[in-house]
Amino acid sequence: MGFEESILFKFLNGEDPGEIPVIATGTGLAARIAGRSAASLRDNGAALAEVMSMFQKEAKLDWTIVYTDALAIPETLGVEVELSPISGAIGKPMKIPDDPVLSPKPLRSSPATRATLEAVEILSKKKTTCPIAVTFEGPLTTSINTFDANDLIMAIYRRPLVVKSIISQMTDILCSFAEEIRRAGASVFYIPDPFSSMDTLSPKHYKEFAGPYVSNLISHIHDLGAKAILHICGQTDQIWDYMAETGADTLSLDQIMSLQKAREHFGPEVRLAGNVDPIRTLWEGSVEEVRDETMSCIEDAGPRSLIIMPGCAVPTQTDIKNLRAMSETAKGYSYS
Repeated sequence: MGFEESILFKFLNGEDPGEIPVIATGTGLAARIAGRSAASLRDNGAALAEVMSMFQKEAKLDWTIVYTDALAIPETLGVEVELSPISGAIGKPMKIPDDPVLSPKPLRSSPATRATLEAVEILSKKKTTCPIAVTFEGPLTTSINTFDANDLIMAIYRRPLVVKSIISQMTDILCSFAEEIRRAGASVFYIPDPFSSMDTLSPKHYKEFAGPYVSNLISHIHDLGAKAILHICGQTDQIWDYMAETGADTLSLDQIMSLQKAREHFGPEVRLAGNVDPIRTLWEGSVEEVRDETMSCIEDAGPRSLIIMPGCAVPTQTDIKNLRAMSETAKGYSYS
């Protein structure tokens, strides 16, 4: 049985997997339970593969997720990265040029992108039925992680054509990265795009500076024969329809959003993911509180078009028992 027969891939393909899929992200936590730091993984594909495989097994997840940090692609474009065992990767953003031309280094020559590709290749050779997934941020967020955030946000108003040029080129770069990742053996892409949130952009600006580029990226991922999950942090209810228009196979919502309202808005056809609170519940809560909130998510969204996952990345100091309780609660739910 290949990954096509896995619970997650069946779900993303619109089939009934027979149970609720469970996924999570949290490279810091994965590294900690393996006795490492996240920073030590970004230039070591073998260690990254080992740590993420352990994370999948310990948390009982339906994917093996490969991710270093949000500076993997910005680093290929010249962002200087410093590593801290506590804070992880810290980048020094670049200034926005008047006529931006983005020329990334080859993916295999930059530490984090090389480690990502190597980890996927190692995991792919194991021939497991658990899908290999890779995370990288959406075009707008990757652009903001590359250039000074305040400058780029202000440029949306003052130099919109320059910003569009940057985001368009970034989309092409991410499409090329996706091709390499797919060739290495990954079949699912998890795309967080936090700076596309209504906390940063108006719905009008989302439609102009974020949505179309994410849509192009996801269309390319689909052309590669892979699946895509889109996550946007924070407040998103006013852009839900735009999120759906991207063509994402599943929409992942932040813990502050109501899954019940989202289900009422979308109906049963749109696949949702979420949204156990990663801080208040998974990090600070008890196992019983995790179980209760997981059940609430299932009841609010309905079990048949839902992936259970945290509302965002899981904090490094989270007790793995809580993440496991989330998985076991979802897996123990019977909707037949």
